[in-house]
Amino acid sequence: MLKGIGASGGIGFGRAYHAVFEAACPTFAAADPQAEEKHLEDAVQAFDQENREAAKRLDKSGAAGDILRGHIALLHDPFLLPKIKEEIRKGASAKTAVERVCDLISAAFEGSDDEPTRQRAADLRDVKTQMVRLLTGSAEVGLSVLPPDTILIADELTPFMTAGLDTAHLAGIVTEQGGETSHAAIIARALHLPAALGVKGAMALIPPGAELAVDGYDGAVYQNIDKPLRERLLAKQKKAATEQAVDDRYRGKPTLTGDGEEKRVLANIGSPRDLDAVLRGDAEGIGLFRTELMFLERDAAPTEEEQLAAYRAVAAGMRGKEVVIRTLDVGGDKNIPYLGLKKEENPFMGFRAVRYCLRHPELYKTQLRAILRASAYGNVSVLVPLVTCVDEICGVREMIETIKDELDREAIPYRRDM
Repeated sequence: MLKGIGASGGIGFGRAYHAVFEAACPTFAAADPQAEEKHLEDAVQAFDQENREAAKRLDKSGAAGDILRGHIALLHDPFLLPKIKEEIRKGASAKTAVERVCDLISAAFEGSDDEPTRQRAADLRDVKTQMVRLLTGSAEVGLSVLPPDTILIADELTPFMTAGLDTAHLAGIVTEQGGETSHAAIIARALHLPAALGVKGAMALIPPGAELAVDGYDGAVYQNIDKPLRERLLAKQKKAATEQAVDDRYRGKPTLTGDGEEKRVLANIGSPRDLDAVLRGDAEGIGLFRTELMFLERDAAPTEEEQLAAYRAVAAGMRGKEVVIRTLDVGGDKNIPYLGLKKEENPFMGFRAVRYCLRHPELYKTQLRAILRASAYGNVSVLVPLVTCVDEICGVREMIETIKDELDREAIPYRRDM
Protein backbone atom coordinates (compact mmCIF):
# COMPACT_ATOMS: atom_id res chain seq x y z
CA MET A 1 0.00 0.00 0.00
CA LEU A 2 1.11 3.55 -0.80
CA LYS A 3 -0.18 6.44 1.27
CA GLY A 4 -0.85 10.04 0.39
CA ILE A 5 -3.51 12.62 1.19
CA GLY A 6 -7.18 11.82 0.72
CA ALA A 7 -8.11 14.86 -1.36
CA SER A 8 -11.41 13.76 -2.88
CA GLY A 9 -13.65 11.09 -1.37
CA GLY A 10 -14.68 7.85 -3.05
CA ILE A 11 -13.30 4.42 -3.93
CA GLY A 12 -11.94 3.78 -7.43
CA PHE A 13 -10.96 0.45 -8.99
CA GLY A 14 -9.04 0.28 -12.26
CA ARG A 15 -5.71 -0.05 -14.02
CA ALA A 16 -2.80 2.35 -13.83
CA TYR A 17 -2.27 4.75 -16.72
CA HIS A 18 0.90 6.86 -16.56
CA ALA A 19 0.58 10.44 -17.73
CA VAL A 20 3.84 12.09 -18.78
CA PHE A 21 3.13 15.70 -19.61
CA GLU A 22 6.40 17.39 -20.48
CA ALA A 23 9.04 16.28 -22.93
CA ALA A 24 12.46 17.91 -22.69
CA CYS A 25 13.35 20.33 -25.47
CA PRO A 26 16.89 21.52 -26.12
CA THR A 27 17.88 24.96 -24.96
CA PHE A 28 19.10 27.27 -27.71
CA ALA A 29 20.08 30.91 -28.11
CA ALA A 30 18.07 33.39 -30.13
CA ALA A 31 19.49 34.65 -33.40
CA ASP A 32 17.12 37.62 -33.57
CA PRO A 33 15.79 39.05 -30.27
CA GLN A 34 13.12 41.09 -32.05
CA ALA A 35 11.80 37.99 -33.83
CA GLU A 36 11.91 36.01 -30.58
CA GLU A 37 9.92 38.71 -28.78
CA LYS A 38 7.28 38.55 -31.54
CA HIS A 39 7.31 34.75 -31.20
CA LEU A 40 6.67 35.19 -27.48
CA GLU A 41 3.76 37.59 -28.05
CA ASP A 42 2.13 35.13 -30.48
CA ALA A 43 2.49 32.33 -27.93
CA VAL A 44 0.97 34.52 -25.19
CA GLN A 45 -2.08 35.19 -27.38
CA ALA A 46 -2.44 31.46 -28.07
CA PHE A 47 -2.01 30.72 -24.34
CA ASP A 48 -4.79 33.16 -23.45
CA GLN A 49 -7.14 31.63 -26.02
CA GLU A 50 -6.43 28.06 -24.96
CA ASN A 51 -7.01 28.81 -21.30
CA ARG A 52 -10.20 30.76 -21.89
CA GLU A 53 -11.61 27.79 -23.84
CA ALA A 54 -10.37 25.27 -21.26
CA ALA A 55 -11.93 27.36 -18.46
CA LYS A 56 -15.29 27.18 -20.22
CA ARG A 57 -14.98 23.37 -20.44
CA LEU A 58 -14.24 23.18 -16.72
CA ASP A 59 -17.19 25.46 -15.97
CA LYS A 60 -19.51 23.13 -17.89
CA SER A 61 -18.22 20.09 -16.01
CA GLY A 62 -18.86 21.80 -12.66
CA ALA A 63 -15.17 22.30 -11.91
CA ALA A 64 -13.38 25.56 -11.18
CA GLY A 65 -12.69 27.29 -14.50
CA ASP A 66 -11.64 30.44 -12.63
CA ILE A 67 -8.38 28.68 -11.78
CA LEU A 68 -7.37 28.78 -15.45
CA ARG A 69 -8.47 32.38 -15.76
CA GLY A 70 -6.12 33.00 -12.85
CA HIS A 71 -3.31 31.44 -14.90
CA ILE A 72 -3.94 34.00 -17.62
CA ALA A 73 -3.59 36.73 -15.01
CA LEU A 74 -0.42 35.07 -13.71
CA LEU A 75 1.24 35.08 -17.14
CA HIS A 76 0.37 38.77 -17.50
CA ASP A 77 1.87 39.59 -14.10
CA PRO A 78 3.69 42.93 -14.41
CA PHE A 79 6.94 41.25 -13.32
CA LEU A 80 6.79 37.97 -15.25
CA LEU A 81 6.43 39.02 -18.90
CA PRO A 82 8.83 41.99 -18.68
CA LYS A 83 11.42 39.71 -17.06
CA ILE A 84 11.02 37.16 -19.88
CA LYS A 85 11.45 39.90 -22.48
CA GLU A 86 14.53 41.14 -20.65
CA GLU A 87 16.07 37.65 -20.97
CA ILE A 88 15.29 37.64 -24.70
CA ARG A 89 17.03 40.98 -25.16
CA LYS A 90 20.08 39.48 -23.42
CA GLY A 91 20.23 36.83 -26.16
CA ALA A 92 18.02 33.97 -24.95
CA SER A 93 15.38 32.37 -27.14
CA ALA A 94 11.76 32.90 -26.16
CA LYS A 95 11.55 29.28 -24.97
CA THR A 96 14.72 29.53 -22.89
CA ALA A 97 13.61 32.86 -21.41
CA VAL A 98 10.24 31.42 -20.35
CA GLU A 99 11.90 28.39 -18.77
CA ARG A 100 14.57 30.44 -17.03
CA VAL A 101 12.20 33.00 -15.48
CA CYS A 102 9.45 30.54 -14.52
CA ASP A 103 11.99 28.16 -12.96
CA LEU A 104 13.62 30.98 -11.02
CA ILE A 105 10.35 32.23 -9.53
CA SER A 106 8.81 28.82 -8.90
CA ALA A 107 11.98 27.65 -7.09
CA ALA A 108 11.39 30.36 -4.50
CA PHE A 109 7.93 28.93 -3.78
CA GLU A 110 8.92 25.27 -4.14
CA GLY A 111 11.34 25.43 -1.21
CA SER A 112 8.56 26.26 1.23
CA ASP A 113 7.33 23.73 3.80
CA ASP A 114 3.85 25.18 3.33
CA GLU A 115 1.64 23.40 0.78
CA PRO A 116 -0.40 26.47 -0.28
CA THR A 117 2.82 28.34 -1.01
CA ARG A 118 4.13 25.41 -3.07
CA GLN A 119 0.90 25.62 -5.06
CA ARG A 120 2.16 28.87 -6.55
CA ALA A 121 5.09 26.91 -7.96
CA ALA A 122 2.62 24.45 -9.49
CA ASP A 123 0.78 27.35 -11.14
CA LEU A 124 4.01 28.59 -12.70
CA ARG A 125 5.00 25.10 -13.86
CA ASP A 126 1.65 24.78 -15.61
CA VAL A 127 2.13 28.17 -17.29
CA LYS A 128 5.68 27.20 -18.31
CA THR A 129 4.66 23.81 -19.75
CA GLN A 130 1.95 25.35 -21.91
CA MET A 131 4.14 28.20 -23.11
CA VAL A 132 7.04 25.90 -24.01
CA ARG A 133 4.67 23.65 -25.97
CA LEU A 134 3.30 26.65 -27.87
CA LEU A 135 6.75 28.11 -28.53
CA THR A 136 8.22 24.83 -29.80
CA GLY A 137 5.15 23.63 -31.69
CA SER A 138 5.09 20.42 -29.68
CA ALA A 139 1.97 18.29 -29.79
CA GLU A 140 -0.37 18.63 -26.83
CA VAL A 141 -0.32 15.58 -24.57
CA GLY A 142 -3.98 14.64 -24.52
CA LEU A 143 -5.94 12.75 -21.91
CA SER A 144 -9.22 13.12 -23.77
CA VAL A 145 -9.40 9.41 -24.67
CA LEU A 146 -8.58 6.93 -21.89
CA PRO A 147 -9.14 3.20 -21.50
CA PRO A 148 -12.17 2.20 -19.38
CA ASP A 149 -11.59 2.17 -15.60
CA THR A 150 -8.40 4.22 -15.73
CA ILE A 151 -6.51 5.18 -12.59
CA LEU A 152 -4.44 8.15 -13.73
CA ILE A 153 -0.91 8.22 -12.30
CA ALA A 154 0.98 11.50 -12.66
CA ASP A 155 3.73 13.48 -11.04
CA GLU A 156 1.36 16.43 -10.97
CA LEU A 157 -2.07 17.13 -12.41
CA THR A 158 -2.45 20.75 -13.43
CA PRO A 159 -5.73 22.57 -14.21
CA PHE A 160 -5.04 22.82 -17.95
CA MET A 161 -4.38 19.08 -18.14
CA THR A 162 -7.57 18.40 -16.20
CA ALA A 163 -9.70 20.47 -18.57
CA GLY A 164 -9.33 17.83 -21.30
CA LEU A 165 -9.72 14.72 -19.14
CA ASP A 166 -11.85 11.79 -20.34
CA THR A 167 -13.80 11.70 -17.09
CA ALA A 168 -16.21 9.07 -18.43
CA HIS A 169 -13.45 6.45 -18.27
CA LEU A 170 -11.59 7.80 -15.26
CA ALA A 171 -11.96 5.86 -12.00
CA GLY A 172 -9.44 7.72 -9.86
CA ILE A 173 -6.41 10.00 -9.66
CA VAL A 174 -3.02 9.44 -8.00
CA THR A 175 -0.33 12.14 -8.05
CA GLU A 176 3.06 12.56 -6.43
CA GLN A 177 2.55 16.32 -5.95
CA GLY A 178 -0.36 18.26 -4.48
CA GLY A 179 -2.36 18.48 -1.29
CA GLU A 180 -5.74 19.38 0.15
CA THR A 181 -5.74 22.94 -1.18
CA SER A 182 -4.10 22.22 -4.55
CA HIS A 183 -5.90 22.85 -7.82
CA ALA A 184 -5.94 19.10 -8.50
CA ALA A 185 -7.82 18.55 -5.23
CA ILE A 186 -10.35 21.29 -5.98
CA ILE A 187 -11.02 19.94 -9.46
CA ALA A 188 -11.14 16.28 -8.39
CA ARG A 189 -13.77 17.14 -5.78
CA ALA A 190 -15.78 19.11 -8.32
CA LEU A 191 -15.69 16.15 -10.73
CA HIS A 192 -16.47 13.65 -7.90
CA LEU A 193 -13.36 11.60 -8.66
CA PRO A 194 -11.52 9.66 -5.92
CA ALA A 195 -8.08 11.22 -5.55
CA ALA A 196 -4.98 10.42 -3.52
CA LEU A 197 -2.45 13.24 -3.84
CA GLY A 198 1.09 13.59 -2.52
CA VAL A 199 1.77 9.85 -3.00
CA LYS A 200 5.57 9.85 -3.05
CA GLY A 201 7.17 7.53 -5.59
CA ALA A 202 3.89 6.66 -7.32
CA MET A 203 5.31 6.93 -10.85
CA ALA A 204 8.19 4.57 -10.07
CA LEU A 205 6.40 2.17 -7.73
CA ILE A 206 3.20 1.64 -9.72
CA PRO A 207 3.80 -0.03 -13.11
CA PRO A 208 1.56 0.91 -16.04
CA GLY A 209 -1.42 -1.42 -16.29
CA ALA A 210 -1.24 -2.51 -12.65
CA GLU A 211 -4.57 -3.30 -11.01
CA LEU A 212 -5.24 -0.62 -8.37
CA ALA A 213 -7.73 0.56 -5.82
CA VAL A 214 -7.73 4.22 -4.75
CA ASP A 215 -9.30 5.21 -1.45
CA GLY A 216 -9.94 8.93 -1.81
CA TYR A 217 -11.19 9.19 1.77
CA ASP A 218 -7.83 8.47 3.42
CA GLY A 219 -5.38 8.68 0.48
CA ALA A 220 -4.46 4.98 0.30
CA VAL A 221 -3.47 3.29 -2.98
CA TYR A 222 -3.56 -0.51 -3.08
CA GLN A 223 -1.95 -2.97 -5.51
CA ASN A 224 -2.48 -6.75 -5.71
CA ILE A 225 -6.03 -6.50 -4.46
CA ASP A 226 -7.31 -9.71 -2.85
CA LYS A 227 -10.95 -10.58 -2.17
CA PRO A 228 -11.05 -9.44 1.52
CA LEU A 229 -9.54 -6.05 0.64
CA ARG A 230 -11.95 -5.55 -2.25
CA GLU A 231 -14.92 -6.44 -0.05
CA ARG A 232 -13.73 -4.10 2.70
CA LEU A 233 -13.35 -1.19 0.27
CA LEU A 234 -16.71 -1.92 -1.37
CA ALA A 235 -18.36 -1.95 2.07
CA LYS A 236 -16.77 1.43 2.81
CA GLN A 237 -18.00 2.76 -0.51
CA LYS A 238 -21.52 1.39 0.07
CA LYS A 239 -21.74 2.99 3.52
CA ALA A 240 -20.66 6.36 2.12
CA ALA A 241 -23.14 6.03 -0.76
CA THR A 242 -26.00 5.24 1.64
CA GLU A 243 -25.20 8.28 3.74
CA GLN A 244 -24.92 10.39 0.59
CA ALA A 245 -28.27 9.15 -0.74
CA VAL A 246 -30.05 10.46 2.36
CA ASP A 247 -28.43 13.87 1.88
CA ASP A 248 -29.09 13.91 -1.86
CA ARG A 249 -32.87 13.85 -1.38
CA TYR A 250 -32.61 17.44 -0.18
CA ARG A 251 -29.64 18.60 -2.26
CA GLY A 252 -30.26 21.74 -4.26
CA LYS A 253 -33.66 22.37 -2.74
CA PRO A 254 -34.47 25.71 -1.12
CA THR A 255 -34.28 25.90 2.66
CA LEU A 256 -37.80 26.47 3.97
CA THR A 257 -39.38 26.68 7.39
CA GLY A 258 -42.54 24.72 8.14
CA ASP A 259 -44.69 27.71 7.16
CA GLY A 260 -42.81 28.25 3.88
CA GLU A 261 -40.42 31.07 4.79
CA GLU A 262 -37.17 30.76 2.82
CA LYS A 263 -33.86 30.85 4.71
CA ARG A 264 -30.19 30.49 3.82
CA VAL A 265 -27.98 27.92 5.51
CA LEU A 266 -24.33 29.02 5.44
CA ALA A 267 -21.31 27.15 6.75
CA ASN A 268 -18.63 28.26 9.20
CA ILE A 269 -15.09 27.15 8.36
CA GLY A 270 -11.58 27.62 9.70
CA SER A 271 -9.47 26.44 6.73
CA PRO A 272 -9.74 25.04 3.17
CA ARG A 273 -9.74 21.55 4.73
CA ASP A 274 -13.37 22.18 5.69
CA LEU A 275 -14.45 22.75 2.09
CA ASP A 276 -15.29 19.11 1.39
CA ALA A 277 -17.76 19.01 4.28
CA VAL A 278 -19.33 22.30 3.10
CA LEU A 279 -19.89 20.93 -0.40
CA ARG A 280 -21.15 17.56 0.85
CA GLY A 281 -23.57 19.38 3.15
CA ASP A 282 -24.94 21.48 0.26
CA ALA A 283 -24.38 24.73 2.15
CA GLU A 284 -25.72 27.78 0.36
CA GLY A 285 -22.48 29.64 0.99
CA ILE A 286 -19.85 30.26 3.64
CA GLY A 287 -21.06 32.76 6.19
CA LEU A 288 -17.86 32.86 8.19
CA PHE A 289 -14.28 31.95 7.28
CA ARG A 290 -12.47 32.32 10.63
CA THR A 291 -9.04 33.39 9.41
CA GLU A 292 -7.39 33.55 12.85
CA LEU A 293 -7.03 29.76 12.80
CA MET A 294 -4.41 30.24 10.05
CA PHE A 295 -2.34 32.32 12.50
CA LEU A 296 -2.33 29.72 15.30
CA GLU A 297 0.43 27.18 15.95
CA ARG A 298 2.98 29.22 14.01
CA ASP A 299 6.04 31.28 14.89
CA ALA A 300 5.12 34.10 12.50
CA ALA A 301 2.10 35.41 10.63
CA PRO A 302 1.21 33.73 7.32
CA THR A 303 2.46 35.56 4.23
CA GLU A 304 0.24 37.17 1.61
CA GLU A 305 0.82 34.23 -0.76
CA GLU A 306 -0.03 31.68 1.95
CA GLN A 307 -3.25 33.49 2.78
CA LEU A 308 -4.12 33.98 -0.90
CA ALA A 309 -3.76 30.24 -1.55
CA ALA A 310 -6.21 29.42 1.25
CA TYR A 311 -8.79 32.08 0.38
CA ARG A 312 -8.56 31.30 -3.34
CA ALA A 313 -9.08 27.56 -2.79
CA VAL A 314 -12.29 28.25 -0.88
CA ALA A 315 -13.57 30.98 -3.23
CA ALA A 316 -13.01 28.87 -6.35
CA GLY A 317 -14.29 25.71 -4.67
CA MET A 318 -17.64 27.34 -3.80
CA ARG A 319 -18.26 28.07 -7.50
CA GLY A 320 -20.00 31.43 -7.22
CA LYS A 321 -21.66 30.96 -3.84
CA GLU A 322 -20.97 33.65 -1.27
CA VAL A 323 -17.82 33.36 0.84
CA VAL A 324 -17.60 35.76 3.80
CA ILE A 325 -14.01 36.09 5.04
CA ARG A 326 -13.65 37.55 8.53
CA THR A 327 -10.48 39.53 9.05
CA LEU A 328 -8.18 38.62 11.91
CA ASP A 329 -9.94 38.41 15.28
CA VAL A 330 -7.28 38.14 18.00
CA GLY A 331 -7.57 38.79 21.71
CA GLY A 332 -9.99 37.32 24.20
CA ASP A 333 -9.77 33.54 23.90
CA LYS A 334 -7.51 33.72 20.83
CA ASN A 335 -4.26 35.18 22.08
CA ILE A 336 -1.38 34.45 19.68
CA PRO A 337 2.01 34.89 21.38
CA TYR A 338 4.03 36.27 18.45
CA LEU A 339 1.48 39.09 17.95
CA GLY A 340 2.48 40.60 21.32
CA LEU A 341 -0.97 41.22 22.80
CA LYS A 342 -0.89 42.53 26.36
CA LYS A 343 -3.09 41.07 29.08
CA GLU A 344 -6.25 43.06 29.79
CA GLU A 345 -8.79 43.00 32.58
CA ASN A 346 -11.56 42.26 30.05
CA PRO A 347 -9.85 41.03 26.85
CA PHE A 348 -13.16 40.19 25.18
CA MET A 349 -14.16 43.87 25.07
CA GLY A 350 -10.82 45.64 24.80
CA PHE A 351 -7.91 45.99 22.39
CA ARG A 352 -8.63 43.21 19.90
CA ALA A 353 -9.82 42.36 16.40
CA VAL A 354 -10.20 45.45 14.18
CA ARG A 355 -8.59 47.77 16.77
CA TYR A 356 -5.48 45.59 16.94
CA CYS A 357 -5.35 45.29 13.13
CA LEU A 358 -5.59 49.03 12.50
CA ARG A 359 -2.72 49.59 14.94
CA HIS A 360 -0.65 47.01 13.01
CA PRO A 361 -1.27 48.16 9.41
CA GLU A 362 1.37 45.98 7.71
CA LEU A 363 -0.16 42.82 9.18
CA TYR A 364 -3.67 43.95 8.26
CA LYS A 365 -2.69 45.18 4.81
CA THR A 366 -1.17 41.78 4.01
CA GLN A 367 -4.45 40.06 4.87
CA LEU A 368 -6.64 42.55 3.03
CA ARG A 369 -4.46 42.29 -0.11
CA ALA A 370 -4.80 38.50 -0.04
CA ILE A 371 -8.59 38.74 0.36
CA LEU A 372 -8.91 41.28 -2.46
CA ARG A 373 -6.80 39.12 -4.77
CA ALA A 374 -8.88 36.05 -3.87
CA SER A 375 -12.05 37.95 -4.83
CA ALA A 376 -11.05 37.45 -8.49
CA TYR A 377 -11.75 33.72 -8.05
CA GLY A 378 -15.25 33.81 -6.55
CA ASN A 379 -18.01 35.64 -4.71
CA VAL A 380 -15.95 36.97 -1.80
CA SER A 381 -16.95 39.55 0.80
CA VAL A 382 -15.30 40.81 3.99
CA LEU A 383 -16.55 40.78 7.56
CA VAL A 384 -14.83 43.18 9.98
CA PRO A 385 -15.20 41.85 13.54
CA LEU A 386 -16.07 43.68 16.78
CA VAL A 387 -16.46 47.19 15.39
CA THR A 388 -17.23 49.79 18.09
CA CYS A 389 -17.36 53.04 16.10
CA VAL A 390 -17.66 54.47 12.60
CA ASP A 391 -14.00 55.54 12.57
CA GLU A 392 -12.88 51.91 12.61
CA ILE A 393 -14.89 51.06 9.50
CA CYS A 394 -13.63 54.24 7.81
CA GLY A 395 -10.07 53.16 8.62
CA VAL A 396 -10.63 49.73 7.04
CA ARG A 397 -12.24 51.25 3.93
CA GLU A 398 -9.38 53.73 3.52
CA MET A 399 -6.85 50.89 3.69
CA ILE A 400 -8.81 48.84 1.14
CA GLU A 401 -8.94 51.77 -1.31
CA THR A 402 -5.16 52.19 -0.99
CA ILE A 403 -4.67 48.49 -1.73
CA LYS A 404 -6.99 48.69 -4.75
CA ASP A 405 -4.84 51.50 -6.16
CA GLU A 406 -1.73 49.34 -5.67
CA LEU A 407 -3.34 46.31 -7.34
CA ASP A 408 -4.44 48.47 -10.27
CA ARG A 409 -0.86 49.70 -10.74
CA GLU A 410 0.41 46.11 -10.55
CA ALA A 411 -2.32 44.89 -12.97
CA ILE A 412 -3.46 42.28 -10.45
CA PRO A 413 -7.14 41.31 -10.85
CA TYR A 414 -9.71 41.63 -8.06
CA ARG A 415 -13.45 42.18 -7.77
CA ARG A 416 -13.95 45.94 -7.68
CA ASP A 417 -17.38 45.79 -6.05
CA MET A 418 -16.35 43.40 -3.26
